[in-house]
Amino acid sequence: MARVAIILASILVTIVIGWIMLANADRIFHRIGRMGAYAITRIMALILAAVAIQFIILGVPGVYVEYFRPILFAATETGLAGRAGAGSPVGRGA
Repeated sequence: MARVAIILASILVTIVIGWIMLANADRIFHRIGRMGAYAITRIMALILAAVAIQFIILGVPGVYVEYFRPILFAATETGLAGRAGAGSPVGRGA
């Protein structure tokens, strides 16, 4: 129950901070200036790209396990994969 309370408190704090930032956006923009806003935009784009790459890195093994592994194992179980025919260079040891 304490975990749920911590999660809800975190969500509430995030909402409040977001509301304060949006309510004072004009003042914040005038304080940091055009170049400051540009720099923050570039930093946030870099963070977003890093998160996207991390999602891809974490998703590739899941895709392999979910989609490709059953296909590959089904092919080896039926004897279709890895079997070289008589006329194949692999079968002759070449």
